[in-house]
Amino acid sequence: MTRLFTTLLALTASLGGAHAAPATEHHHGDTPSCIDTTNAALLAENWGWMVASWTLNVTKSRELLLSSIAEVGFTDYSDSIRDVESLGCTNGPEPLDDSREAFEADQQVLPPFVFNVQKVWHSCDTVTFLWESPATKETGQRSRGIVLLEVVESTVGPAPRSPTHVIQTAYSEFNTVPFLVNGGVFVPKNCSAAAPTIPN
Repeated sequence: MTRLFTTLLALTASLGGAHAAPATEHHHGDTPSCIDTTNAALLAENWGWMVASWTLNVTKSRELLLSSIAEVGFTDYSDSIRDVESLGCTNGPEPLDDSREAFEADQQVLPPFVFNVQKVWHSCDTVTFLWESPATKETGQRSRGIVLLEVVESTVGPAPRSPTHVIQTAYSEFNTVPFLVNGGVFVPKNCSAAAPTIPN
């Protein structure tokens, strides 16, 4: 989490001018270029599909994986997911996935859920976005989260809806209680009572 917050703070300081400069033209194999607004939004949507809808269309999911995630050196961090998976017994800075193959294996066993990208910001080599899984009768409580993607220029040739950049490192955090509630792991009690006072 410390590394995540440090990265987010550095990104926040640069967001003021993140969209002010014109997008740099993309050249494969040339000097690395900055990601533009269109491709930042595309990577955010691709990430959302891969983590929330993988099993709905495995062929599409694998195509997005190959075009959106770095083949070598990909790392995925999420204390939130480690907490949910271990029911609070494991957390810390260790990667959730340390390769593209490990990420794919994780997504194949996850049930689908609604993942709506809310807002997207980008700098030259980062993409940050908010997402929401809304509360419905079927899914229960609403969950919201934030994702920061460190990106590098893609070496894959241009293809329809293929982003100009790929994800090298991902940091993803969200409010975990709704997922525990919706999964039947945790049952809220005495919700009408006043919130407890937190000691100083």
